[in-house]
Amino acid sequence: MPYVGGMVRLRLRKLLQAKGLTPYRLAKTSGLSLKTIYKLTREDGRFDRIAADTMARICQSLDCQPGDLLELSPGGRRC
Repeated sequence: MPYVGGMVRLRLRKLLQAKGLTPYRLAKTSGLSLKTIYKLTREDGRFDRIAADTMARICQSLDCQPGDLLELSPGGRRC
């Protein structure tokens, strides 16, 4: 199967802006540390890993589905 290219990125920053929320407010409602939220709201959407329970806490706090947090950005290499 050929490599399609692209990268999975988090839309969390955009989602927070759309809902008029701050990272601080998300940290308080989700029970996650502010440091964790800041790592997941990078402007470019890049992240190393996200645990399933972290994603579940964010989704519960924002009343969204995991797919709402992720996007496939174009680009990358072909194998």
